[in-house]
Amino acid sequence: MSFTLLNNLRAYFTPKTSPATMEKYASVPTSDNSSAEALLNKGARNSLDTDSVEDFSSHHKPRSWYRRNERTLITGIVVFLANMTICVVYTHWLTSQYSHFKPTYPWSPAREVVSYEQREWDLVHLHLPNGSINPEKPGHFGGPPTPALVAEWKNLLQHQNFRLQKEEYGPFADDPNLVQLADGSGYMATVAVYHGLHCTKRLHHYLYADDYYPDMSADDKQRLMFHAEHCIDWLRQYIQCNADTTIIPYFWGENQGSPLATDKAKHTCVAWEPLEHWAAERSFDAFTPGLLVHPSYGKLFGDDYKGDPLGIVAENYPLSGQHGAVAHGER
Repeated sequence: MSFTLLNNLRAYFTPKTSPATMEKYASVPTSDNSSAEALLNKGARNSLDTDSVEDFSSHHKPRSWYRRNERTLITGIVVFLANMTICVVYTHWLTSQYSHFKPTYPWSPAREVVSYEQREWDLVHLHLPNGSINPEKPGHFGGPPTPALVAEWKNLLQHQNFRLQKEEYGPFADDPNLVQLADGSGYMATVAVYHGLHCTKRLHHYLYADDYYPDMSADDKQRLMFHAEHCIDWLRQYIQCNADTTIIPYFWGENQGSPLATDKAKHTCVAWEPLEHWAAERSFDAFTPGLLVHPSYGKLFGDDYKGDPLGIVAENYPLSGQHGAVAHGER
């Protein structure tokens, strides 16, 4: 009884130690066998500790830069794509709101050479107060007919008829009534600007009809007037279609009380030389014998063809029945 109580008291008052502490203060072996065993145990513990460190290192290598920043990268990409989507949607909306400021041109292979330039127009008067032609007016296309004037107009319009390949005709490519050149080199075509110049020339000739068309019959005069009216109508629509909004200011005149409209501004113009060069590379002489062959009437122009004196056809309806065709049957 007393022995048991003594042991309990001893256990109560003895400080508690952890296993590590107990190991630290383990008794010193008293024999060689004990020493060897202790060394073996210590070596085993060291081996276990080393394996644990190596195992920890192998499973806890430093993560790569991408793995450390993966979440940041994904967030950045998502934000970037969201911003791009917003920009595209906004640009599309903005374009649709202001698309009327950007001209949409019908198909034309000539658009590839079109460029623009700022140009002041030559508005020096053609006639002097005494009625004579102003010698200071360079490259004019007006006045009574002279060999030089005829040459000027011919040079300006020499490339009005040119050839296109069928695929270059755009929306007209499948029309069966296109005029194909007999030599197989293409199809006959022109562009609106050349028709405008053609009409301007015909209006000039109309002013000097007695010189350009002598000995006209009553029927000839009527046909010539009808063609002039057509040109006025076409040019009026052409001018309105290509409405030039360049400001023309009014000034008070020195010798009259009415305001004078004086065009001193620069106009935005198509550069003429590249367009003319494009047409020149494709142009042909429509009066070459055997080049134009009508499907019903056969060869149109022969070696002895002199052309209609007025250069006007009696009817201008294509075989398909569509109205609005205009013949350029003039030399």
